[in-house]
Amino acid sequence: MGFQPPVPQEYSTLEIRVAVLVSLSMQVALIFLSPYRKRTNEWYLRFMIWSLYLLADWVADLALGLLLNNIGNIGGDNGNSPIIFSLWAPFLLLHLGGPDTITAFSLEDNELWLRHLVGLLFELISTAIIFSCSIHNNPFVIPSVLIFVVGTIKYLERSYCLYLGSMDGFRVSIFREAKPGFDYGKLMEVYSSRKNAGLPVELVFHDGNASSRVTTTGLGIQGRHDSILKGYEFFERFKILWGESRLLHPLDLFSDLSSDQSIVQQEIKSKNFAANVSSHVQVTEVELNFIYDVVYTKAKIIHSRTGYVLRGFCSTSIIAAILVFFFLDKRQFKHVDVIITYVLLFGAFFLDITSLMMLICSNWTYTQLAKSKSSEPGKKISEIVHTIRGKKAFKNCDLLNELSEEDRVKLQKTTQLEFDQSLLLWHIVTEICYHDNQSNSDERNICKTLSDYMLYLLIKQPPFLLSSGLGLLRYRDTCAEARRYFKRWHQFATDEHKACQLLKNVETPCEPEEIKGIVCKSLLFDACIIAKIMLKAQNKARWEMIAEVWAEMVVHAAIYCKGDAHARHLSQGGEFITVIWFLIAHVGIKETKNGFSKATLIVEK
Repeated sequence: MGFQPPVPQEYSTLEIRVAVLVSLSMQVALIFLSPYRKRTNEWYLRFMIWSLYLLADWVADLALGLLLNNIGNIGGDNGNSPIIFSLWAPFLLLHLGGPDTITAFSLEDNELWLRHLVGLLFELISTAIIFSCSIHNNPFVIPSVLIFVVGTIKYLERSYCLYLGSMDGFRVSIFREAKPGFDYGKLMEVYSSRKNAGLPVELVFHDGNASSRVTTTGLGIQGRHDSILKGYEFFERFKILWGESRLLHPLDLFSDLSSDQSIVQQEIKSKNFAANVSSHVQVTEVELNFIYDVVYTKAKIIHSRTGYVLRGFCSTSIIAAILVFFFLDKRQFKHVDVIITYVLLFGAFFLDITSLMMLICSNWTYTQLAKSKSSEPGKKISEIVHTIRGKKAFKNCDLLNELSEEDRVKLQKTTQLEFDQSLLLWHIVTEICYHDNQSNSDERNICKTLSDYMLYLLIKQPPFLLSSGLGLLRYRDTCAEARRYFKRWHQFATDEHKACQLLKNVETPCEPEEIKGIVCKSLLFDACIIAKIMLKAQNKARWEMIAEVWAEMVVHAAIYCKGDAHARHLSQGGEFITVIWFLIAHVGIKETKNGFSKATLIVEK
């Protein structure tokens, strides 16, 4: 009999029909639109996906609430009551499970996995109440149960994927099996017993911390398939970077203080690495795609043995529900309600098959982002890697030989600045030097690109640079001083080339700090001093040195950036610095083979 239905509420059949169809439409839109957010950062597309992501759950909950509000009509004896509505409730649970191509819109959504799981309890209770109140003389019990089970599985999948995408879940997923290490207690017992017995005994220790460097110089990538295989291999190897790790942090990558770091430097400088940089980029893009799938989609579950079983069961259950409903006598129900039920059934089947095909054939295999070696991103990064192959800035640089001792001291002082200070100063220096001549050298164009990009990170994406508010304060003070200076010369916001010429001709007989004090954080005229020093050198040597400075800044920023900042922006089209971060990881991080020192007990006879 089920629960006795309450007093019938005001009939709202039209609202229920519209709500369930809108809910299905949003699921279809999400499954096709959500993959595009990892390829672009267009605001209108992100706004559309964000709106659909939020409204999809709200509309499904609204429809479920409308069904609960009309539970008396659904389960009562009123001849006009559409008992077929009881079959629609499990579909709403299925919709709340969401499409497989998006589980979280942002990284923060994953941290709410427990709240989402608790929400499942209330959704299950609501659906169960609707079903129980309409179970008497209900011909749709079998398809309702089938869809209810599928919806519960989908909802649990989403909750579990949210957990896996959270920082806690991701760290747990990368933990290795516990290793107690060498049996120290047993060894000491044997050692003591032999020694007490008067036997000559000796402990010989072996260093178990030998390390093997992870390199990608010899990738041997011959096609898209190889890129995918190598990308997955590196994804499994380097995913520890997104959580806590025992890996050697590649600090001071270009320093000569360590033989290990020297090996890294030689690896990046090697001709083989530069020649295969497009392959490195392909592999890195595939690697980042796997990270995106784990954090923002259901790929982690789908591409597992359990996932295959659940996917087969869900697809079979949906097909069975379609067949059962097809052979039922539906003449007593309104034609429009029967049509809507067919739309929901075939819509569920379409979503299930489509999501599976997209994850197997598109997302997981990375057909969109695993590009050929001739791709434009590969060319850009190839040029930058060639730049990184240069020497360490301000060390053994040919330009220093052309400068006076006083100028060399001023240049060396720039290495003692904080990172955001150095970034702002060298951005202005690059702009002044860039507009001093119109040569079209590779170094000049690369420096301009990197300079603009690093300033963009400082202003628009400060988490990538771990920048404090002081960096933005320096930027604002510098802009304010520039506005005042150009306004006085009637060149404010008119011509960039003329503005740079004005800065180049500024007289700087003393340090700006001596006049302005320490309150003003502007670096405008400090940069003018360095720019005039750089302009004394020959064009080729000048741009080589500036290129080396920017290469070091990019590497420094990539190294010190936290993994969650990179993961957060994978859903916003990604950032160039994330690719650099992984390239550094490929050539600059070593992992110990076992981490244990071993001892051998030698007993002399």
